[in-house]
Amino acid sequence: MPQDYLPANDREFLAWLKNFNRVATTNKLIFAFTDDELEELTGAETTLEDAIATNDAAQSAAQAAMTAKTQAQAGATSMARAAAQRAQTSKAPDALRDAIGITVRDKVRSRLTAQTPLELVALAAADETHILKWKSGGNKSGTQYLIEAKIGESTTWTLIDVSTRVTYKHLEQPPGQKVRYRVRAKRGDSTSGYSNESGVYGG
Repeated sequence: MPQDYLPANDREFLAWLKNFNRVATTNKLIFAFTDDELEELTGAETTLEDAIATNDAAQSAAQAAMTAKTQAQAGATSMARAAAQRAQTSKAPDALRDAIGITVRDKVRSRLTAQTPLELVALAAADETHILKWKSGGNKSGTQYLIEAKIGESTTWTLIDVSTRVTYKHLEQPPGQKVRYRVRAKRGDSTSGYSNESGVYGG
């Protein structure tokens, strides 16, 4: 099976061709190369070498251009942000802020009202833990949930914990002791109504 002696890499091939031409020219009679053949090979070597050099220069120029563009963009972005901030805090009317391309701030701060949690379920696990789950009822992330319980024969609701999740584990609860739970949401100054009640062991 014929073996390909020509390297695939362009620089390695150029080095191979230079060596080939040098040895072939020195021993042209032994290899039976004509002057025209050797001249064509030498010309091909020169053309390839020039093309590689041109490509290298173009890649270096492209990299330099990319670096210059990145630096220019970073500088322009920094100045634009500072200028936009000044425009935002100026006394310009909203229409002019919109025309210059900056965000028109909402002057009326929206108030997020706490929504009543839904579908509370309380389950007793085997490891003296009561597992509570409920649905947010539309409350946003970060809403606090106030978890209250009536424990044993107590007729008074007691706040046992506050959580930002819609699940809760009430730890170290004696097996068989009835407990009744309810949950309500709190967000800022807004407090929701209570969820449904759910109990364990008949609570």
